[in-house]
Amino acid sequence: MPDFRMILLHALNVAVLYIILRYLLYKPVKGFMDARQKKIDGQLSAAEGSLQQAKESEAECRAMLENARKEGHTMINDAALHAKENADDIIKMAEEKAREIIKQAREDIEEEKRNLQQELKDQVSDLSVALAAQILHREVRVEDNNEVIRAFFEEKPV
Repeated sequence: MPDFRMILLHALNVAVLYIILRYLLYKPVKGFMDARQKKIDGQLSAAEGSLQQAKESEAECRAMLENARKEGHTMINDAALHAKENADDIIKMAEEKAREIIKQAREDIEEEKRNLQQELKDQVSDLSVALAAQILHREVRVEDNNEVIRAFFEEKPV
């Protein structure tokens, strides 16, 4: 049978070894593990903060992008409206210019018509005087001629 002292000596050796190992190995290893856990927790916390900040930045960027798109659409619509207004103004100016040209052309035509009528009257009067001179074989005075012409044109306008 085993000796009781040996058992007691082995138990005492195990207890001493346990106490020595606990103070020499367990506490430093536990301290190292706790420090490592705190470092990992800190890194995880920082990563979560960075992730949250990245999400906020992304949301801000999306909002800025949407505002830029809206502003771009607004600018395009304003430019199109401005261009349409300019086109309308140009068309109005062109129509006014065309009306002025037509009016001037009508006035020119009317003036030319009056000039041609006067020229025609002068030719008719010259022919009438020549014809009357030949028929009468005498010279007609200018006053008589003017009176006959005036009376003719007052009765029958050309």
